[in-house]
Amino acid sequence: MVYTAALYVLLSLLVGFLGRWSRLGYWGVVLVSLAVTPAVTGLCILFLSDRSRHLTAPASEVIGRFTNQGK
Repeated sequence: MVYTAALYVLLSLLVGFLGRWSRLGYWGVVLVSLAVTPAVTGLCILFLSDRSRHLTAPASEVIGRFTNQGK
């Protein structure tokens, strides 16, 4: 029982990570995932997400964040 609940919460956190750029944000997706199910919420995030938005930043942008951090 405890392992099942821990797995459910872990899957909800994972789905929240997938939906971190959605309108609800990370915690909103986690709460919806806990209320509904991680599987249904994850499928909704995957099928309804904007495909044109890139989930990762270009390498030059990431390097720029670290080099200009002290300025």
